[in-house]
Amino acid sequence: MSTTRVHGTCLTLLFSLAYLYVCVCCAQAKAWDSLALFFEACAQIEIDDFRDYQKALQVLLLNPLHSLCTHCWP
Repeated sequence: MSTTRVHGTCLTLLFSLAYLYVCVCCAQAKAWDSLALFFEACAQIEIDDFRDYQKALQVLLLNPLHSLCTHCWP
């Protein structure tokens, strides 16, 4: 396995753990606004720094509040 592949795998794991940590902390604190702002900021970074609109959309769809909101609106 190449060093780049291991590094990418570690980063993916790190981001997954950070995602879970942020979601759990905000859910326990009922800080839904903070959670929404976190995902909005992540998506904005994808657009501003990388010009990757597809990934920004994926970040917004990854937001656990997205699934809640889709049930709230017709």
